[in-house]
Amino acid sequence: MVDFLLAHGADPCVADNRGNTAQMGVAFQGYDEIAGRLIATHCDVDQVNAVGQTALMMAALFGREKQVEMLLAKGADAARRDGAGHTAAQIALAQGQPELSAKLAIPAPR
Repeated sequence: MVDFLLAHGADPCVADNRGNTAQMGVAFQGYDEIAGRLIATHCDVDQVNAVGQTALMMAALFGREKQVEMLLAKGADAARRDGAGHTAAQIALAQGQPELSAKLAIPAPR
């Protein structure tokens, strides 16, 4: 269905009234296969919603490890902070995901 919609002009970059994109929605729902298709589009992987969250932060929030890996491979900025000042690593840790948080951690400058 996603391929059909994309082939017929659906724009996956368009956000809803709260700024959430299709990529953020699949992070919420956990649809890894669809996430991969959306990540392959021209959309900005660091697009933010109304509270400053990105798809990477949403994936971290819900423990979507595969989506986190795909987003990072596409160049998602793990150092970005949401409106409350939290990074994706901090969000994952707060949700009881220490291993995922470690994957998202930004090395301290030397």
